Amino acid sequence: MGARLRHDLNYLRTIVTEAGALQGGPAPRDRALLSVLSDYLTWLAVDALEDEELARELAPTLARLRDEMDEVAGELRRGRRSTEMPAYYKGVLSAMEEILSFRYGEDLLHGGPVSRDEFAEAWELTRKALNL
Repeated sequence: MGARLRHDLNYLRTIVTEAGALQGGPAPRDRALLSVLSDYLTWLAVDALEDEELARELAPTLARLRDEMDEVAGELRRGRRSTEMPAYYKGVLSAMEEILSFRYGEDLLHGGPVSRDEFAEAWELTRKALNL
């Protein structure tokens, strides 16, 4: 995996959509993939905290995703979308909140520290499994 995680809108939208499809999945594989997708967003945010250029590039993308989340929530309230619409959109905000946990070496998803190398290995497997 390169030094920088991909952060264009379509790629992040795909990650969120794939995560939504895995939300609440009963299989351990689904839960594991969902966890790594959440880690991806969290590590991207951590990278942005350490790289001002990345933060400036990422901010509009995150704002756009937030706007899309608001639209989805509105459509759910109006009954224009199935209630099966991925609840994971809410998880994007949770991933952002977990930045501090990662920064101080605690990962709430795994119950212990997760190094960047461990994440990179898990991400490669997840990316291949989902054809990202």
